[in-house]
This record gives sequence, C-alpha cells and structure tokens, in this order.
Amino acid sequence: MPVEYLLSVMRDKTIPRAERMEAAKWAAPYISPKLSSVEIVKSMRAMTLDELQWFIADAERASAGWQPRLIAGGRRK
Repeated sequence: MPVEYLLSVMRDKTIPRAERMEAAKWAAPYISPKLSSVEIVKSMRAMTLDELQWFIADAERASAGWQPRLIAGGRRK
C-alpha cells in the first residue's frame, strides 16, 4: 500500500533526512487529516433575550481597550 511504503521510508534511518521528511509530508494527510472548522450562525431574530444580552456583553468585552497593531511597513493588522 502506498501509505505503508511512505511510512517505511519515513522510519528508515538509513535514508537521508530530506527524503524521510518528504515521505512524512506525503503520508501526513492520510494519518492525521486536517481539522475543519464549522461556524454556527444564528439569526439575531431567533435569539432569546438572554442570548442577545450575552452577545452584546461579549462584543463589549472583545472591543474593550482594542487598539490596532502596527506591523512592518506601517500597515495595520
């Protein structure tokens, strides 16, 4: 099997490190798939009063003391 072969190359200490790293890079998606993110969006009209109050308080906490950071080149991040 291709993945088994890649893993055997990755584990073989007699093969140069660069080739072992390349084999690891190719095998990685089959061994440890990337995680995906899911965003759950709820309409404000569908929120309860408690949810709306929490949402407003959370937004106020997040924006309290917020200042843009300057990065190289003078752009804001």
